[in-house]
Amino acid sequence: MSENLSNEDQKIKKLREYLFGSWEMCWLGYNTARDFILTPIPAETPLNNFGYPYGEVEENVLDYYDAKGFSYSYISVEK
Repeated sequence: MSENLSNEDQKIKKLREYLFGSWEMCWLGYNTARDFILTPIPAETPLNNFGYPYGEVEENVLDYYDAKGFSYSYISVEK
């Protein structure tokens, strides 16, 4: 359903004022750093980023590009 508002509409002006310089409420910032050294120290160090989950089993690094051998899911739980 569209409201067909113009850029000069008061609703749009208030929304622009509210969002300017802010994050939208549906986004989360996970990290802004690089070259992580975790504890306990993983087999690969430092980790450049967390674009993909990092996993290892008994010091064997899992290939996170292998969709059949390494899978994951995100679950959100309200507490």
